[in-house]
Amino acid sequence: MRPYPLGLQEYAMTDIPAATTGEPLTNRTVNFKPTVDGLNYELILAQKTIQVGRPALARLRITTADGNGFTQLEPLMATFAHLVGFNQDYKTVIHMHPKGAPVLDPAARGGPELGFQIYALQPGFVRLFAQVQIEGRSRFAPFGLQIAP
Repeated sequence: MRPYPLGLQEYAMTDIPAATTGEPLTNRTVNFKPTVDGLNYELILAQKTIQVGRPALARLRITTADGNGFTQLEPLMATFAHLVGFNQDYKTVIHMHPKGAPVLDPAARGGPELGFQIYALQPGFVRLFAQVQIEGRSRFAPFGLQIAP
């Protein structure tokens, strides 16, 4: 949901009972270059730090093992990628689509780079996932970001 006038997304929250005990987030490694299923993902920031309340430009670049740009991203919910981040506070979520118009043609293919704007509302460590679709299957690349106050 995007409330007027700010246009920031809001999310409903609930606690779901589980038979097991949750584990704390202990791996807070900053990581801008994961490899998943033989593809290299890189999050390239236009500035050195991401600060709360300040838009930060970023590019998601996907390359093959030999360094060539990967251009076979399939549309997934009208875009070639989603970035979703979960803050260490277990309450704050960041969700972004790449810049540009919605991708409505199911035969369209994208990559190797997509531009994003990151806007963080809380400081701290964020586990960020890039979600893409390749050959009909969702793939998730995990990043680790530190958001400055």
